[in-house]
Amino acid sequence: MKIIAVISMKGGCAKSTLARHGSVILSRCGLLDLDPQQTSKKWIERRKAAGLVGPAMVSASPDQVVRVVDNARAKLDHLIIDTPPSHDDTRAIRAAVAVADFVVVPVKASPDDLEALEQTLPLLAGRRWAFVVTMATRSNMLERVRTTLAQVGDLAPVIVANRVAYPEAAETGAAVTEHDPRGPAAEEMRQLWNWIDVQTSKHVNT
Repeated sequence: MKIIAVISMKGGCAKSTLARHGSVILSRCGLLDLDPQQTSKKWIERRKAAGLVGPAMVSASPDQVVRVVDNARAKLDHLIIDTPPSHDDTRAIRAAVAVADFVVVPVKASPDDLEALEQTLPLLAGRRWAFVVTMATRSNMLERVRTTLAQVGDLAPVIVANRVAYPEAAETGAAVTEHDPRGPAAEEMRQLWNWIDVQTSKHVNT
């Protein structure tokens, strides 16, 4: 089983959006929600109400992560862990990073997000990880942020744009690949998660 954690000490950078889409796109995938706000759990409830199937979903506290992972190994090919921002408590983020084969760090193209990396990066010591630029609009700031991120660590080649398709899909519990399978949002999410899956395969714990 491949384990992918989506983390950032900063809120509002599309952690849950990335995690939920990966859970739909990747094969036999489960979604572990460590966020006390239970954003992903509520999305699953909307999926069920709309008659959409999967993914397997578990909400847990940080001290339950190892047990949940052990129970999932024989049942799933992938497990994605959705984490909260820090709120001065990094236990959930640290627990997710500790069990992950690969860590995804979403970053918006903003100076605030770049500054928040000073808190996030120390948590990744000794792990394999990559940045993903999210909620992007074409601007000089976007190019500056991408250049900066590429100098710090690995950077996913796919940019997640700021598209109305994402909230429209989330309203009914859908992923953009279900809401508009041929649209640009669906294409970028498929490309991104295919890339993440390949990177994870290089580092999966056996």
